[in-house]
Amino acid sequence: AHVLASGPLRMDLDRHLLAVGGEPAELTPAEFSILQALMENPNRAFTRAELIGYMMELYRRFYRRPGYVLRRLIKLRSFAEFKTKPRAGMKLLCQAGSQR
Repeated sequence: AHVLASGPLRMDLDRHLLAVGGEPAELTPAEFSILQALMENPNRAFTRAELIGYMMELYRRFYRRPGYVLRRLIKLRSFAEFKTKPRAGMKLLCQAGSQR
């Protein structure tokens, strides 16, 4: 199985599942895609436009919904830690093997 890990997060890409500290976490397909992009690129800050671009093929209607990315990120912040950089975007802070 192709699994991404960052701190307490374990993302199984083959089964489309996320575990936080060993417990399953429910995500919408959009939330899963956002978190996958952040976990695959842990040292990169993404702008809102980049995250939308990352998912455009799967979510054509996503682009027309103002605030959608922000609402998804707010939910993800309940179990993942992010750093926001003015005019640069945001990136995932917890790394493989680290604890929150």
